[in-house]
Amino acid sequence: LRYHKRTFKCHVWIALSVFDFVRNVFEAPLEIDAIFYGKYRLSIECSVIGYCSKFLELSSIGMLTVIVGERYISICHPGMLIRYYGKRAFSFTCVSFCIFYAAFWSFMPFFGIGEFVNHGEYCYLQNITKPSVVFMYKLSLLAFAVLLPVFILFYCSILTLREFKQAKERTINVFGNVYLANDCQKEEKEALLLIIMTVIMALTWVSYYTIHLVLANHAINKKVIFTGEIFSQLTTVSTPFFLILTDKGFKATLSRVFLRIFHKISFKTKRHVTVTSTQLFKINKNIKEKKYSSQYTSRVGKFTRHSEIEMDHKIQFEDVMRNVTK
Repeated sequence: LRYHKRTFKCHVWIALSVFDFVRNVFEAPLEIDAIFYGKYRLSIECSVIGYCSKFLELSSIGMLTVIVGERYISICHPGMLIRYYGKRAFSFTCVSFCIFYAAFWSFMPFFGIGEFVNHGEYCYLQNITKPSVVFMYKLSLLAFAVLLPVFILFYCSILTLREFKQAKERTINVFGNVYLANDCQKEEKEALLLIIMTVIMALTWVSYYTIHLVLANHAINKKVIFTGEIFSQLTTVSTPFFLILTDKGFKATLSRVFLRIFHKISFKTKRHVTVTSTQLFKINKNIKEKKYSSQYTSRVGKFTRHSEIEMDHKIQFEDVMRNVTK
């Protein structure tokens, strides 16, 4: 069960999550304006705002699905990944498919279907000209762009958790290796945490899209819209925590940064330690001896390894011959 690096997709996902968060920050005043007045104050960038919002939301969900799905394949079916695809080709295919999938579902505001629709001089929150088409569009978004990725996340996380449980039992009962069992237990905890976060994300996204389905059906209420925006902000803020809690590389970089900061602070607060001349002479002598021994072993290391292997074989052969003669 080797850990598969996924730095490229994680960096893309971080960028999408950050852009989605920035988009929500700039879009929040417009949505608050729509809550109280029912329409936005601008109409030129209406379809552009609608496209960017949907693209960032769906691409961030899809990229997280790609990361978890590739982790499941690399852990549970590593031979299939190498035999049929290759790691780089599979990663590039998944990322490109995720981007094109999000772009396809986000093009509807350019055709006058979606949350941000031009009507006269204003940009309305809901489509007042085609309510039935908007309802079908929202329903298809909920099915194919939210529920399907959430189901893949949940399925892959459960199977990965089961694989790590079986690996932990095998390493303890068959091999008796405690260190591998501890590694499997850590991975098991991370998979369980991913399942919990997936359930939380599913609840927030489903409730958010359900509220917009109610909006598309003309059941307009200020409290309902405000609740939907709260769920949207919660999902946007909570998605980057997936990477912090489940990715080893990201946690390692964070720990290095905190350790460096702590080391600098502790180094500044340390007292000055006096060292005598004899202690300095001994330290320099030890350093020179270690350098000379490391250089000597690097040169003669090949011959010493072969001689040690030959001696081991001789000792084993002598033991076998003694047992035979007895």
